Amino acid sequence: MTQARFFYQWAALLEAGFSPAQSLPMAARTESQAFQRQMQQAAQYIDRGASLSTALQQAKRTLSPWELSLLELGETSGALATISRRLGELNEVYQRRSRLYSALVVCLIIFAVVLLIGLGLLLGGLGQGATPFLGLVGVGLLALLLGQNHLPWGDRLAAVGAQIGGYIPGLQGLTQARSLVILAELSLPLDCGLSVPAGVRLVIPRIPDPALAQALRRAERQTSQGAALSACLAKQLPAPALQLMRTGEETGTLPAMLVKLGDYYEQELERQLKQVVGILQPLTLLAIGAMVLLTGVGLVRSLLGNLPSSG
Repeated sequence: MTQARFFYQWAALLEAGFSPAQSLPMAARTESQAFQRQMQQAAQYIDRGASLSTALQQAKRTLSPWELSLLELGETSGALATISRRLGELNEVYQRRSRLYSALVVCLIIFAVVLLIGLGLLLGGLGQGATPFLGLVGVGLLALLLGQNHLPWGDRLAAVGAQIGGYIPGLQGLTQARSLVILAELSLPLDCGLSVPAGVRLVIPRIPDPALAQALRRAERQTSQGAALSACLAKQLPAPALQLMRTGEETGTLPAMLVKLGDYYEQELERQLKQVVGILQPLTLLAIGAMVLLTGVGLVRSLLGNLPSSG
């Protein structure tokens, strides 16, 4: 569930001088009733003396652990409004990307189901009585394909899509690009004054690429001993990402370089997703058409077989 509007409104209220307790319920007015109640309860906890991070723990089903960690850092560093605005920007990106992941996963699911049903028809594994049912399945799959951008479960499919992409030939680039986008979000904890090892520790659970996640675990230990992050990840990062990270470390502008890295690979990720979905959608429509054709042929044969013989 994305909360871009909430974070933007909260940042504006904080910048206008409202306290966190005052601004939380105000910023949540346009959200769901459940979220409004959670923010009102959080404001009450703050009024009783609790810290923002403690008060927001009861909203953990709505706010992700990553968001909660960043808000805690923003509270302690005095950059809460900045972090909130940045989270709003990231949530907008997540929402746009999740639609593309939804389209990708839905196309793959439909294609797989149609392929299995088609094989069953060709091999005679499905009886003639299943023909009308298969027709309804085809119509349902077509509706699912056409309505995929309106599905409410895109956020969950983003993670599923990234995992699927890692095992399908030709789609591994999606996992790498998404991992680099998430790695670039290391700029947020660094901007709040967190050390590189501590920031890396926050990012690791969100990295979908197992090899990069393992390299980051080693980098966490090595950077705590004074090693450069770029040196620790030299074998895992592509040349553009490695060069940006090295430049940031050498000039003392690592957070800014990570932002540039994230912008670059976000565009690359969206480009790849649109390209893959653009290929899969017509193929999926063709597969549905083929299944409907096979179903129609089976129905015609069934009807002809039931006609009385003339002789």
